Amino acid sequence: MAPLSASKDTVHRALKEDDLKPLKRRKQQRLTPQQKRRRVSFAKQYMDFDWQHTLMTDESEFLLRPRGNTKNDIVWARDVEDVPPIELDAHSASVKVWAGVSALGRTSLHVYDGTLDGERYRELLAGALPEMRRIFGGADWTFQHDGATPHSDRKTNEWLEANVPHWIPSGPNGEWPAKSPDLNWIENLWGIVADKVSEPKAPATLWTLKRKLRRVWSQIPDETLRHCARGMPERLREVIEKKGGALRK
Repeated sequence: MAPLSASKDTVHRALKEDDLKPLKRRKQQRLTPQQKRRRVSFAKQYMDFDWQHTLMTDESEFLLRPRGNTKNDIVWARDVEDVPPIELDAHSASVKVWAGVSALGRTSLHVYDGTLDGERYRELLAGALPEMRRIFGGADWTFQHDGATPHSDRKTNEWLEANVPHWIPSGPNGEWPAKSPDLNWIENLWGIVADKVSEPKAPATLWTLKRKLRRVWSQIPDETLRHCARGMPERLREVIEKKGGALRK
């Protein structure tokens, strides 16, 4: 049987008639069978946990000049010489931040420089501790972070033991599962900040980027925090349904 021949337009038309759309493949963490089992175990153990009184924490990095996807930047022109180039920096300067969030409030955005080792991480936590306590106003609460090396070393665990009421252990022997940023709803807020920090105009200097990051962070509505915290049980149910597979964030 001879192969069928059809134009690109004919193929597109046929696909649209079947209600199909061109969609980008999303990226997600590659998870091993063992990691998936740990995610399911965690989800079952923490399904009825008090997520309203849990401080979700994380670090993030924001580039001064984000790298765009040139495949999506198309210019219609008669000649290649008429197409303006995209200017890229080989290495963009960036701002690194840490913060904590809960249904009851958030810490400020804490900026740090360089590599976050255990000692610097504990200094950062100590500086933010009054804010953490103020968020919960004397009520019992739980601290969460992932298993990054500065988070899970012995001295950090000792600091947590001495300074917070409860925490979810992380690292190789902890309970918070590895490769699970999709379980930490602060990731949703980092996405909001990344979208809004360039509106209506991207910052031109690190100083203006830091200032705008702090402003955008502080302006995220409190209801957004409450909504995200209320969604934790649903995230955990989805992990169980997906047998530990990554969530669609």
